[in-house]
Amino acid sequence: TIITLPRVSKQQQTTIMHTGASAVISFSAPQRDQKSIEAEKASLSKEELESVTRDVQGKGQALDETPELLEQSLTDLHNELAESPSESAYHQATEKCPEYANSTELNLMMLRSKEFNVKNAAQNMVKYWESRLSLFGEQVAFEPRPIRLSDLSDEDLATFHSGGMHVLP
Repeated sequence: TIITLPRVSKQQQTTIMHTGASAVISFSAPQRDQKSIEAEKASLSKEELESVTRDVQGKGQALDETPELLEQSLTDLHNELAESPSESAYHQATEKCPEYANSTELNLMMLRSKEFNVKNAAQNMVKYWESRLSLFGEQVAFEPRPIRLSDLSDEDLATFHSGGMHVLP
């Protein structure tokens, strides 16, 4: 996996180790288009993608996600979220796009990001919907899908393409 960062001298290239394979982070590599990034991401197995994601996020080993853990955590998260204020963006999302807001995929993403700490995952979910609403407005925030690059304004896209930040696989 190549991660492209803002350009600096070739002397500042770094090598990192990931699951026994060497990966070079090149500070002078050319920028990659979204299609090539998505193609590379699609070529990874689920386990490889989760491993890379955990490495990028600085997380430790994944928990043993037994069916019992998943079921109990999802139930506990649902109960915790039910106690959040009824006027929150999260509750608006459950009314306007319930198929996404209540999806197992999104809920597991929040639980995994907080290493199955249900209270923290619930707080994260509420903040996630508040951020979506404040950054994108109701029309985009409550679309039943993750935010896409196409949801960004022209100004946001110009900032994104300026090289200050890049999408990681």
